[in-house]
Amino acid sequence: MKQFNVLIWDFNHDRLETYDVLPYFRKCFNEVVEFSKKNKPDSNSDWWKIPQTVDDFKEFIKRKSQYQFWSRCEYEMICHGWPVHKNEYKLDVHEQIMMNIDVIAEILYNEFEVIIIRNKKQYYFNGTMVSWEEIPIDIRKKDYNYYFDNNGNDCFPIIQEI
Repeated sequence: MKQFNVLIWDFNHDRLETYDVLPYFRKCFNEVVEFSKKNKPDSNSDWWKIPQTVDDFKEFIKRKSQYQFWSRCEYEMICHGWPVHKNEYKLDVHEQIMMNIDVIAEILYNEFEVIIIRNKKQYYFNGTMVSWEEIPIDIRKKDYNYYFDNNGNDCFPIIQEI
């Protein structure tokens, strides 16, 4: 799976480190899908809306990033030029994500190839519209495991109104 690293300051070890933010967004996406399978999402709430387009993924990333990374000291650091100047700049993970939101949204959009299309039981897979059954079972089980229950039974995805 692809990575998207941002810089964070590890204040426990007093050093600069890279941190991959995509596992957090993958987890959030899977939580939204699981929630949608069990509940009818509130039409007024974007929090539980499954992203359908790249622009939806941008909004999804922005919301989830603000919740997790915005204004939390463990994800912030102070930057300044060299040689040392009096001007300092606070940089946090959310800001780094927002600078690259187009790239992150494309990565996630391409990773979650199955897109639920409004009021149709068709999916976009490898560049063409197919039915759920036309996607090979090994790909469904490997890449879309959130559509299978604990016993490995195929649970046809819920169609979500946009």
